[in-house]
Amino acid sequence: HTTKKISITVNKVWIGSEGEPVTIGLYEAKYGQLGARIRTVDLPKTDENGQKIWSHTWDDIPPTYSYKEYAIKEETTGDFTTSYSGTFGYVNNGLFIIQFQTGNESPEVTVTNLKQQNVTLKLSKVWADSRFENDRPDHLKFRLYRKIEGGEPKQIDEFLIEYDNNNN
Repeated sequence: HTTKKISITVNKVWIGSEGEPVTIGLYEAKYGQLGARIRTVDLPKTDENGQKIWSHTWDDIPPTYSYKEYAIKEETTGDFTTSYSGTFGYVNNGLFIIQFQTGNESPEVTVTNLKQQNVTLKLSKVWADSRFENDRPDHLKFRLYRKIEGGEPKQIDEFLIEYDNNNN
């Protein structure tokens, strides 16, 4: 009785500027928790023409059993925020957990990094009418939110702007 081996492909994507080389690990996992590291790959690789290749396929991986899964984890991220997506799995505690079933012997995982960048915002409030000049508040509160591709909005700052008697 021969057990069919599987292949796992990992792709590296940069949003914004491309970062430094990274190490991505393939781990055993159990119930969504990280186990022993099985293999690693340093990306990018370079092809015969000197082009960077930001993907890798691990071949001949033994299939998992119902109690065991595999996990993908980027080992080095620098100043980047890392997210995971892929086939036949889910994200848990900063890992992509691969779950196998019959027929999904070639899962593919994408590791995406977003460069943290400082942005300057200019905020102004313009009153559209002059009828209620005396009823305007003496201050306004603004909340700044950030939403990273595929994620939920997250409040990152709050501003209080006060006005003088001339609403300046």
